[in-house]
Amino acid sequence: MQDKKAELAKLEAQNTNENKPTNWTPWIIGGGIALLVIGIIAYFLSRKKKE
Repeated sequence: MQDKKAELAKLEAQNTNENKPTNWTPWIIGGGIALLVIGIIAYFLSRKKKE
Protein backbone atom coordinates (compact mmCIF):
# COMPACT_ATOMS: atom_id res chain seq x y z
CA MET A 1 0.00 0.00 0.00
CA GLN A 2 2.86 2.36 0.81
CA ASP A 3 4.37 1.78 -2.65
CA LYS A 4 1.12 2.77 -4.33
CA LYS A 5 0.92 5.97 -2.27
CA ALA A 6 4.49 6.85 -3.21
CA GLU A 7 3.80 6.13 -6.87
CA LEU A 8 0.63 8.24 -6.76
CA ALA A 9 2.51 11.13 -5.14
CA LYS A 10 5.20 10.84 -7.82
CA LEU A 11 2.63 10.94 -10.63
CA GLU A 12 0.87 13.93 -9.07
CA ALA A 13 4.20 15.77 -8.84
CA GLN A 14 4.84 15.06 -12.53
CA ASN A 15 1.40 16.37 -13.48
CA THR A 16 1.86 19.62 -11.58
CA ASN A 17 5.31 20.19 -13.08
CA GLU A 18 4.15 19.72 -16.67
CA ASN A 19 2.35 22.90 -17.66
CA LYS A 20 0.83 21.95 -20.97
CA PRO A 21 -0.18 24.93 -23.13
CA THR A 22 -3.90 25.29 -23.68
CA ASN A 23 -5.14 23.97 -27.01
CA TRP A 24 -7.19 26.89 -28.33
CA THR A 25 -8.28 25.24 -31.60
CA PRO A 26 -11.50 23.62 -30.28
CA TRP A 27 -12.44 26.86 -28.48
CA ILE A 28 -11.96 28.92 -31.66
CA ILE A 29 -13.94 26.45 -33.79
CA GLY A 30 -16.69 26.15 -31.17
CA GLY A 31 -16.91 29.92 -30.80
CA GLY A 32 -17.14 30.37 -34.55
CA ILE A 33 -19.95 27.82 -34.79
CA ALA A 34 -21.80 29.47 -31.87
CA LEU A 35 -21.52 32.90 -33.51
CA LEU A 36 -22.74 31.45 -36.81
CA VAL A 37 -25.80 29.89 -35.14
CA ILE A 38 -26.61 33.13 -33.29
CA GLY A 39 -26.21 35.08 -36.54
CA ILE A 40 -28.55 32.76 -38.45
CA ILE A 41 -31.18 32.98 -35.69
CA ALA A 42 -30.91 36.79 -35.60
CA TYR A 43 -31.19 36.93 -39.40
CA PHE A 44 -34.40 34.90 -39.49
CA LEU A 45 -35.92 36.80 -36.57
CA SER A 46 -35.21 40.16 -38.21
CA ARG A 47 -36.60 38.96 -41.57
CA LYS A 48 -39.95 38.02 -40.06
CA LYS A 49 -40.37 41.42 -38.39
CA LYS A 50 -39.89 43.34 -41.67
CA GLU A 51 -42.62 41.48 -43.57
